[in-house]
Amino acid sequence: MKITNLLYTEWLKLRRYWAFWLVLALVLIAYPGIAYLFYTGYEDVRESNQQVDAVLKLAIGSPFDFPEIWHTLAYISSFLVFIPSVLVIMLITNEYQYRTQRQNILDGWSRDQFLWSKLLGIAALTLLLTSVIILVTLVIGWANPDSATAGLHVNLQYMGLFALITFNQLSIAFLIGFLLKRALLALGLFLFYYLIPENVLIQLSSWRWKTGNWYHYLPMEASDRMLPPPPYLAKISDSTDYQSLVDAIPKHILVSAAYTCLLWLFCFWWLRRKDLT
Repeated sequence: MKITNLLYTEWLKLRRYWAFWLVLALVLIAYPGIAYLFYTGYEDVRESNQQVDAVLKLAIGSPFDFPEIWHTLAYISSFLVFIPSVLVIMLITNEYQYRTQRQNILDGWSRDQFLWSKLLGIAALTLLLTSVIILVTLVIGWANPDSATAGLHVNLQYMGLFALITFNQLSIAFLIGFLLKRALLALGLFLFYYLIPENVLIQLSSWRWKTGNWYHYLPMEASDRMLPPPPYLAKISDSTDYQSLVDAIPKHILVSAAYTCLLWLFCFWWLRRKDLT
């Protein structure tokens, strides 16, 4: 079955699903909203006092001018991935609630095709979110009179890193919904894992255990480290230390890609061996 057929079938499932469109609308409002909130807050502080403006420019540069704005908004937006995760969990758990996954397979789909349709759907959602952030970045950057459009293409790679983070973490949300099959339970477990276990391990390792940087390779942490904070947000005074974060990006891309591949391979293996209930 062609990719277009898989996506069209997913569209037929979603076109009259009002809860999906409601949550998607909230997602598409949240991403530009948080970017605009940070931008207007920064501008308000700048305009309050010329001395403050001078100090800000000296301390952090121009985070909402090209080319820095690509890094700024990609980093800020990466913290909102838990919102579209709700969509992903809704979609996979509804397949079990309404038994549409069973009907698809009885109608002639293979189990692999069913999972490919979900993977493609998550990829499409990732592309949509990335496109929204790119559009918001262009609008804010062009609207800023101090922005240098000559540097428009510089730092554009951070949007690619945002897309990788989004796909990786939405895939984790899918796995939890796929295994638990209950929306509230899956959502609760995802948010719990997103907020608590890895953060606790990181703090314990940094403050008490002092056992090295093994926690860099935890699934969410490795994903987050693909997109380090802009230099003006990093609490690092030594530029060589910050450079080490940048140099580690390829390593974390490989680690996150490995996690994502193993996650989807597990899903394919698991569905092949399970019944359709």
